[in-house]
Amino acid sequence: MAGFQTGAPELRTAAGEMVNTNTELQGTLRNLANEVQAVSGMWKGQAEAAFQQLMTRFQEDAAKLNESLMNISEAVTGSADAYEQQEEDAAQSVSAIQNMLG
Repeated sequence: MAGFQTGAPELRTAAGEMVNTNTELQGTLRNLANEVQAVSGMWKGQAEAAFQQLMTRFQEDAAKLNESLMNISEAVTGSADAYEQQEEDAAQSVSAIQNMLG
């Protein structure tokens, strides 16, 4: 990955974009589920049972996707925190060396 550079601000921006994208995605999934539920009354018998199983799976998968995206966002934010701490530690080390050298 030659030429790839990042910093805490970029990581925080990326994490924020992930949260925003996830929010939009969850809204889209809710709208889709509502639209599909609106026609669920058309299903009868075994088809209705199969449809309900499908909707249950859809909701479970949407929840897992939401959780995964939020976990990734939190991990990126944690990376930004660690990056800032390392930068601060390095700056303090250089400052201490400069002070020792006079």
